[in-house]
Amino acid sequence: MLSDHTDWSGLLSAVKETGAERVYPTHGFTQQFSKYLREIGYDSSPLEATFSGDELEGED
Repeated sequence: MLSDHTDWSGLLSAVKETGAERVYPTHGFTQQFSKYLREIGYDSSPLEATFSGDELEGED
């Protein structure tokens, strides 16, 4: 699942609706969101990503 900016309930809805089993948040409250997802049964851990403006570094 990929998401940019959205609210908590929107993120949870997206996770449920996609049927994702693993979720890797990349920015925002990644630790908290991953912890909550693990508590409700998902495989989740934050994924460190370096952003430069609106683009992921290393992206062509």
